[in-house]
Amino acid sequence: MNGDTVCTDVSLDARYAGWDRVAHGGIISTLLDEAMSWAIMHRKKVFLVTRSMKIKYVRPVLVGMPLIVSGMLVDDSNPPKIQAKAEIRDRDRHLYVRGTAEFVEQSEKDFTLIPEGVRKEMLALFLKFDQ
Repeated sequence: MNGDTVCTDVSLDARYAGWDRVAHGGIISTLLDEAMSWAIMHRKKVFLVTRSMKIKYVRPVLVGMPLIVSGMLVDDSNPPKIQAKAEIRDRDRHLYVRGTAEFVEQSEKDFTLIPEGVRKEMLALFLKFDQ
């Protein structure tokens, strides 16, 4: 975590290839979605769902390549909507993929299908973010 940005290092193995050593676009979009979601959850300590996401694949992401995935909260001035952005770069900071998304904040009671134990774990995790 760096300010409002969350980052993680990842390297996808061959199981995540869509074709010819190129990482599957669905896996790449999942990485972006998770980075943005965690950036928002870390900052706001709320449950949320992804409403829409736009992705720009700048260059192919090869499996086995060390990557840096980062996500950032951009705008939360229009509740319950929250805007975020994310990107995937290599260690030399070359951009491979970028995305933006709109999320919708959910109250804890909106998550009735999630087992109570899981909800409690998430709330406990929110408390740990400030430690």
